[in-house]
Parts: sequence; C-alpha cells; structure tokens
Amino acid sequence: MSDENERSVASDGSVATPVAWAVVWEGDELFDRTTVSFTEEAARRHVEICPSLRGKVVTLYFRPRPVLLPPVPDDFDISEGNGYAAAIVDFKRALSEAGVEWTE
Repeated sequence: MSDENERSVASDGSVATPVAWAVVWEGDELFDRTTVSFTEEAARRHVEICPSLRGKVVTLYFRPRPVLLPPVPDDFDISEGNGYAAAIVDFKRALSEAGVEWTE
C-alpha cells in the first residue's frame, strides 16, 4: 500500500484497531468467551490467574461487512467462454477463505 492508493476492504479486519481482547487456552481452537476484555491488560490477567492452562491473548475485531457486487446486466453472457463464471467462482472462494460471507 502506498500514499496514492486506498487500503482494500478485504484488509480492514486485519489492520483495524482491535475492539477487544480474549484468551485462547492451549489445546483449544476458539477463544474463551468468558475472558473477553476491553483492554489487553485485563485479558492478560486471565492468563496470569491460570498459568497452568497456558493461555495466549488474542485480538478481536469487528466482522467486516460483506462485499456487494453490482448486478449483472440481463443481456450479459455469463459463460466459461468469456471467463466471467470462473472469475466469480474464484472470487467466492477467496471471500470464503478470508472469512467474508457471500451475499447475493
């Protein structure tokens, strides 16, 4: 990213300011909802209270808004021949992998 171009919508979730912090305990895949805190220090206190559980403080962000595409004109030919259909499939896959919900 440079000064001339804007940050993409897809990157907002990873560079925005965290809205909360929580703890992920060793062996768990998801954060512990009971440890959600509005400051990093408060989340760290949960780890300090239970050192044997080996927790890691993680940042939480607002979920990004879905990306809406403009409607396709009725007379536009969506076919494999022009690559549009394949591009949409690839785009949906990329959104899914980024955790963004596809909305039609």
